[in-house]
Order: sequence, then structure tokens, then C-alpha cells
Amino acid sequence: MRDEDDFARISSNVMAHGVPFIAKTRLNVPGAELQTELVFRLKPLICEIYFDSIEQLAAHKHRFAEAGIHLWVNTLNDVSCAGLTDSAALKNPHAVWGRLLDAGVCAIQTDEAAALKTYLATRR
Repeated sequence: MRDEDDFARISSNVMAHGVPFIAKTRLNVPGAELQTELVFRLKPLICEIYFDSIEQLAAHKHRFAEAGIHLWVNTLNDVSCAGLTDSAALKNPHAVWGRLLDAGVCAIQTDEAAALKTYLATRR
């Protein structure tokens, strides 16, 4: 979501009908503050989020949680953020998946579902 036009379109075509939706925002682009504010106004069920560093993501953790917005991140090797990839997670799951979870991520898209499931079972 990039601007007020996106907000208006989503408000009238999606939110007005009570349809749960996934937003997407980027913390690593010019205008990120506006994108983030629009997401908080929309309060989607989940938001796919892109960032350059885990610290950048963690800085927003509490605000997303308070708004009831779940965060989704890809660790797929070709679309991951900040080098947090499936390949790296297989070598050190806590350094990738654990850090994402600690930073507030609730959904991880991965090609390594069995390994993630094993990691989650040991994390409890």
C-alpha cells in the first residue's frame, strides 16, 4: 500500500464488505512511514512486510501487536528480507526463524516447512 488512493480503494472495495485481506508494506523504501500509517488505519488481518534489518522490523513489533495486525515474512531464498533465508535457517534456525518470531512475525512463508515445524516444536 503506497498512498491515500490505495487506502480509499481498499476501504470502499474490501473493508466495506467485511472481507479479511492481506496488506503489504515496506519499511525499506522512501515513504515507508506513510505506508505504515495506512496499514495501521486499515488494520488488516495480516501484513506481508519487507525490511532491510531485523532491528527495523523489531522497532514496530509492539505497535503491530497492539493493532492486532499479524506480520508475514518470506524466508524463500529468492524473496527474503535482510538475508533471512531458508538456506540460512537450515544452518541456524534460531538466527533466522527465531529472530523473526522474536521481532513479532506470526507467519513465515518457507520452502522448508518440515524444518520450521521441527524448530517451532523445540522452541516452546
